Amino acid sequence: YQRRVHGDCLALDCRMQREIEASLSFGNFQFGEKPDRKPSTKILLSKAKKLKNNLDKVRESKGLEAFEDAKATSLWREALAKASGQKTLKDPKKVEKNMRVMKKRKQKSMARWKEIDEARKKTRKRSS
Repeated sequence: YQRRVHGDCLALDCRMQREIEASLSFGNFQFGEKPDRKPSTKILLSKAKKLKNNLDKVRESKGLEAFEDAKATSLWREALAKASGQKTLKDPKKVEKNMRVMKKRKQKSMARWKEIDEARKKTRKRSS
C-alpha cells in the first residue's frame, strides 16, 4: 500500500481506501461457499445398498482380486469423504438401525410435546 503524508498524519491511498470501504460493506462479505445439506438417511441407505450390490457383482463376475481392489477403492472414497466432513455409512444394517432409532426418538419427542400442550391448555382453562 502506498501511503501519502497529509499534514501530520499518514493516510492510505484514496483508491485503496475505497476498496477497503467497499469490501467492508455488509452486502459484500463473502464467508465462503454455502455448506451443503447433509444427506438424509434414506439417501445413505440407498447408497449403501447400491455399494453392497456392486461389490457382490464384482465378486461373482470378476473374481476375488477385483473384489479386493473395488473394496479398497470404496474404503479410500469413504475415508476421503469423512476427512472432508461428510457423513458416510456403508453398512445397510447400520443405516436401517439408525433410521429406526431416529424414528423412535421423533415419536417420543412428539408425545412429550403433546403432553406439554395439553398441560398448557388445562392451565389456561383454569385461569380463565
